[in-house]
This record gives sequence, C-alpha cells and structure tokens, in this order.
Amino acid sequence: MATNFIQRGNVLDFTAPAGGVIAGSGYIIGDLFIIALNTEKAGKSFSAQCAGVFKLPKLAGASFAEGAPVYWDSDNGQAIETQAASEPLIGHTTLIAGPEDESVVVRLIPTFEVTDNE
Repeated sequence: MATNFIQRGNVLDFTAPAGGVIAGSGYIIGDLFIIALNTEKAGKSFSAQCAGVFKLPKLAGASFAEGAPVYWDSDNGQAIETQAASEPLIGHTTLIAGPEDESVVVRLIPTFEVTDNE
C-alpha cells in the first residue's frame, strides 16, 4: 500500500463558515459542494460528506429528469435545474422530481465508492 495514503475522502473535516452550518444542509467550501453532518457555529470544526446520494431542497416548480445535472443556488440553499450565473454543478439526479416535489435526490460529485468502513 502507498505510504502517503491518508483517507478515502468521503467524509472530511472543515471549518464552519460565517453563519455556521446545519446538519443535513449543503454548502460550498471553496469549489467543493458538501453536506454538513453536524451543526456547528462559525469557526468551529465540523464533518461533511463529500460523496453519496442526498435528498436536497429544490427550487419551487423546477422539474428534473433522471440523470439530469443539478446546480446549487448558494444564496437560497437549494438545487436548481439550470446554471444561471456561477452556480456550481453539484451532481446528477437519481430520480425524477416534478414541479410539485419539494426536493430532488442527487448523486454528488466528486463521487467515490462509499463503503461500510467510512
């Protein structure tokens, strides 16, 4: 095994940004989209999931087909179907989400093989 291996990278620790983080909510840290695994105040360390499939809030009235790209509106904390300005691509849908749905199921990128050992 490589002697420079540190960890798989599915779950990483970060420093909570201004306003803190809420468990289960999505955030952009640098260029990385993450899901906070615990609630923490600004400046405190928190763990975040960087890969996997998550149910995320979406823009009211938006529709997503299976496999469609999903972008993140950081200002409103929700998934959107088209990149309006600088919203990053965060993943792809795994299920259809219609305009009446409040959320969309998203496979995050970057993706890794998640094992039970994480």
